[in-house]
This record gives sequence, C-alpha cells and structure tokens, in this order.
Amino acid sequence: MNTTPPTAWRYDRARLTDALRTGAVALLLGVAGIFGLSAWALAGHAGSPARIEVREGHVLLPAVPGSPTNAYFPVVNTGGAPDRLPSATVRGASPGPAELTRHRMNEANGAYREPNGLLTVPARTELAMSPFGTALTVRASPRWRPGDRITFVLTFERAGPITADAVVTPLGTVPSR
Repeated sequence: MNTTPPTAWRYDRARLTDALRTGAVALLLGVAGIFGLSAWALAGHAGSPARIEVREGHVLLPAVPGSPTNAYFPVVNTGGAPDRLPSATVRGASPGPAELTRHRMNEANGAYREPNGLLTVPARTELAMSPFGTALTVRASPRWRPGDRITFVLTFERAGPITADAVVTPLGTVPSR
C-alpha cells in the first residue's frame, strides 16, 4: 500500500489557461446555439403546426357517365410540421366518400388504381396530385358537365377538414396551372 500523501493540486499558468480556453469555447458554443435556435423560432419554423392549403383542383369527366373517376388537388403545407390526409368526401351531386389511390402500372403496361390509405404532406412542401401519382377516386354523377364545380372536403389529421372545389374537366384536356 502506498503511504505517500497526495501532492496538493496547485494553480499554475498552464492549467489556468487551459481551463479558461475550455470555458470560453463552451460559452461561445452555447451562445451560438441560443442565437441559432432563437433565429429559427423567430422565423416561424420551430414548433409551428402544419398549415394546410388545398387549392382549386380538377376532376375528370369519365367517358362512361356515373363511373369512377379521379380528382386532383394541389396541397400546400407552409407549417413546420407534417400532416396526413386519411379521408375525403364529395358534397352535392353524387355525395359520398372519395378513396385515396395511387396510379400503378403492371408488367403489360396496363394502368390500374391501388388504394393508398394516407397522403403525407411534409412540412414546407407543395404536393400536386396527378394522373401519374396520387388521386382521389370518386363515383362521378351522370349529371356532371365540363365546367361544373364539385365541392370536396379533405380531412387532415392535424389541420382538420378543408373544403375545396374541383372543376369538371373533360378527358384528354390538361387544366392550366
């Protein structure tokens, strides 16, 4: 067993300089972090909820009146958190649920719709539904005519229900955006 007494710790210039440098670096990093987080929060990005806007869309007029067709909407999230679209409905003529679907192709280049379940809208993103991606599949009313406005209610998990109109568009025409 070692019986020599421990040497007393002494302040010396090298130890004091090292301690001051370490403390200064920690202080500067802390101040920089506080300023960075403050700027992030003041810019409205920290902890801001999802802010969803659904712009006017279009719904295709099917070749066979009353058959299923697709509706497409631009969806914008200007908030700091993502949101998801689990359901939508149609109001007015031909009321009922709309199914969120995704366009798929098989090995023989045949197109088909596949149920999608949810559409996730990331923070600070604009998504546009399209014939080559996601869509809302609905049963068209036999009374729909080109130019008619159909009201949809898209219900988001965080933003809640949002009402948007879609203009009935004949097949083969591309709406101007």
